[in-house]
Amino acid sequence: MNRFSVAAAALTFVLILLGALVANFNAVGSIPDWPLAFGRLVPVGHLSGGVVYEYAHRIVAALVALLLLGLFVWLLIADRRGWIKWVGSLALVLILAQAALEGLSVRTGTTATASVLVTHALLAELLLGVVVSLTVFTSPGWVRAGELRSGFPKAPKPRVFFITTAATAALVVQVMLGVAYRHNLVVATTHIVGALVAAALILWASILVVGLEHDRDRAFPYLTRPARACVWVLLFELVIGILTFLFRAGFAHAPHESERVLITSVIHTGFSAALLTAEVMLLIRLYRMVPITEHAI
Repeated sequence: MNRFSVAAAALTFVLILLGALVANFNAVGSIPDWPLAFGRLVPVGHLSGGVVYEYAHRIVAALVALLLLGLFVWLLIADRRGWIKWVGSLALVLILAQAALEGLSVRTGTTATASVLVTHALLAELLLGVVVSLTVFTSPGWVRAGELRSGFPKAPKPRVFFITTAATAALVVQVMLGVAYRHNLVVATTHIVGALVAAALILWASILVVGLEHDRDRAFPYLTRPARACVWVLLFELVIGILTFLFRAGFAHAPHESERVLITSVIHTGFSAALLTAEVMLLIRLYRMVPITEHAI
């Protein structure tokens, strides 16, 4: 079950990358009908340009939906935890909402509106977070962490729970600001300020979490591994984000500058999804492993 959920999470990550390709290469609306493509299951004779990106996006979305449906049925049958069934149903609802939004936008001719694209991106990020949480809930480490929880001292700095939660929320907001900036709904300053706030919270949360396990046995790095991953992915994300901004601002003045903007934008989206994956894993593992102190934050 855990491997199945990991496969679903990996394919969801690919789906987000394909969505970035569709958005950045202006392929939205390349296929005029839904759920078919040019009246066919396989649009033979039309697979060129933006149609390739949008059709690939649809195919992967269908595969993700099938995987999540299978995972939901598996959870209903094999997992005794009632609450995890609700998490599985939420993942299924989110992917179906994605499909419904795309179908509605195609049929009403509103695929190019910025509000639809921003909503679509938000649902994609929420979907990734939920599917990643399923990989944590079904992992052997979840059981092991539960066994060790009673021996783990309560957090001496209880604000670690608040900061880590705030960092995850800020990251989701920052992704939305990035999509809004790409479609000229907000100015660059808003996106930059959001990036700085999210980066500061992520670094702060990672430092606090690493401090919790500093004196513990390193044989089970349940918290430090995702915390360190957040820091490394964040550094790469900031570098790619700066390059994307400079290329978009015309800093390089190169003949292929527009292509560089598109490529770095897609890579930027990929690192954002990877960072969200690591941050969600860190947040869930933190609440699983460390008892919450009775003291106020």
